[in-house]
Amino acid sequence: MGEAMKDAAAIVTGASRGLGKAIALAFAGEGAKVALVCRKNCAAAREIARRIQSEGGVAWAHQCDVGDSKAVACTVEEVFRRAGSIDVLVNNAGVSHSSLLLKTEEATWDEVIATNLSGAFNCTRAVVRFMVRQGKGHVVNIGSLSGMRGAAGAAAYCASKAGLVGLTLAVARECGNRNIAVNAILPGYMPTDMGKAIFPESRQRILSENLLGRGSTIEGIARFIVRLVGMEGVSGQIFNLDSRPWR
Repeated sequence: MGEAMKDAAAIVTGASRGLGKAIALAFAGEGAKVALVCRKNCAAAREIARRIQSEGGVAWAHQCDVGDSKAVACTVEEVFRRAGSIDVLVNNAGVSHSSLLLKTEEATWDEVIATNLSGAFNCTRAVVRFMVRQGKGHVVNIGSLSGMRGAAGAAAYCASKAGLVGLTLAVARECGNRNIAVNAILPGYMPTDMGKAIFPESRQRILSENLLGRGSTIEGIARFIVRLVGMEGVSGQIFNLDSRPWR
């Protein structure tokens, strides 16, 4: 276990697999207490928490739909009660549905926006209340280059991630004078379950546009986030970790 974040507490949403799992393990490796928030596969989140505990760390799994503001408020209060502080929030929970605009059902649109954008809003609003009292904190939003460039067949996903950029910049301005940093990460294509679910031709196009000819690794993104949280004086930034051009 590391010591860089000893006694700090981090909440990671969408933490049962993929990037969320890697982020949770990275923070735990630096000595942070970690709350793993999941909506469905909470058996996996509990197993990750047990792994962290077996290695001498502190972790809990919490089942919570981030699109439900009341459930989020209760979860955040429980984390604070257990940990004594909330120093980091990583809004990683996300869903994606591939469908052309004319074939996108309203229910699909609502689900993607509720999780990817409203979920980040709900979690940030609940956590910032505690960070303001502490006089410090860091929020990291997991965005996507698709929110900046757009992508055919992903209108809901792109809209949610574009909104997340706006949320990041607005909250960074509001909370900067409270010593609360807010940044966003655009991870690039990763071979997670969500990444593998996109159309094969889209995946091939993404990789062909990548200037390095390869996607990102979840471990590399997780390490970047931990380093970012440890930095002082960085807020209101959108970090593009995808080597595709912005436009």
